[in-house]
Amino acid sequence: MQNEKLWASYFPLKKVSLSDTIEMHQLFVRYYHNADLKTFISDMSKKDGVTIMREKRSGKIVGFTTAKKLSFNLNGRKATGVFSGDTIVEEKYWGKQTLHWGFFKYLLRTKFTKPFDNLYWLCISKGYKTYLTLANNFPEYYPHHKKAQPDLQSITLQYCRELFPEALDEKKELLLFGDDYQKLKSHVAEVTTELKSANPKVAYFEQRNPSWRQGTELPCLGVISFEFIFSYAKKVFKKQFSFASQTKSPQTT
Repeated sequence: MQNEKLWASYFPLKKVSLSDTIEMHQLFVRYYHNADLKTFISDMSKKDGVTIMREKRSGKIVGFTTAKKLSFNLNGRKATGVFSGDTIVEEKYWGKQTLHWGFFKYLLRTKFTKPFDNLYWLCISKGYKTYLTLANNFPEYYPHHKKAQPDLQSITLQYCRELFPEALDEKKELLLFGDDYQKLKSHVAEVTTELKSANPKVAYFEQRNPSWRQGTELPCLGVISFEFIFSYAKKVFKKQFSFASQTKSPQTT
């Protein structure tokens, strides 16, 4: 039901049970091809932890996103990247911000641990929804649909060379993992002509990653600055306040 209460929190990998891992996989395979349990567990084992979203009443897992921290040198300064791996939300909760908020709290803790270090959200996008999460929430991000970002482009290619050297096509700036790689099922995040006309960011995503239906990934990066933290927190609180006001107001016909 749409008004089901949800919660989300980050868990280190050692605190994620086998039963939860299997439940996450069962959710994942509903939306992805080529997502066998062995590969899913292998990919999960390489991460540091996972943000899990559950229904409060049932405890059922209805969304998750995995995460791994990377440290690298950026022009002589230390930098940290938080890489998002496998991510999915149950369809009836698409549009809900609970999972985003849970992951944001994890980013917030990471930022305040080393407030003066550069911190970036690193992700790869085979569907436009991930790209919109980036483009709609980060003041500074790459690739940007309106402007070139050579510095951020350089960082993006740097993390791809470290994580996916065998898959990176530097000319196209895409990650090509082959025919056996995970692909979105046809009913998930389809890009229509109407959607591209209504949203230039979606049109730009498909321009940059025209073969996304075959599972190619567009490498992306968001700058986790204090500007981002305050603007995102403000946006979330505004939405929650608006929702609370609507639920408390009398029904009209």
